[in-house]
Amino acid sequence: MRIGRYLLLIILFVGFFIVFGNRGLLDNRRLSQQLADLRAENARLEAVNNSLKREVVLVREEPRYIESVARQDLGMVKRGDLIYRFVDPAAPAPTSGEGTQPRGTESPPAGHPGSPI
Repeated sequence: MRIGRYLLLIILFVGFFIVFGNRGLLDNRRLSQQLADLRAENARLEAVNNSLKREVVLVREEPRYIESVARQDLGMVKRGDLIYRFVDPAAPAPTSGEGTQPRGTESPPAGHPGSPI
């Protein structure tokens, strides 16, 4: 009877470490979940990396792409383009001459090339 109690105590002790110990069942499950999360993050980053590689190729080899990025992201315009500015009717009117001319149409100062004087 005494050997059975010791044997049961040893089995419980070993079972405790199998379930809750370092590299036990719970730790293994947590690490499996962490591995799955890291693989998903890795796949997402690979997709972003491939997208950036395609964009680098476009920037190096495609002038039309550079122009479209400059127009859309930086708000640049080509010489000769018409610019339409829409005014919000609820916004207060500009005072003291602000906003009377579209940006970029001001005449250059006197004495500079292209000035009317």
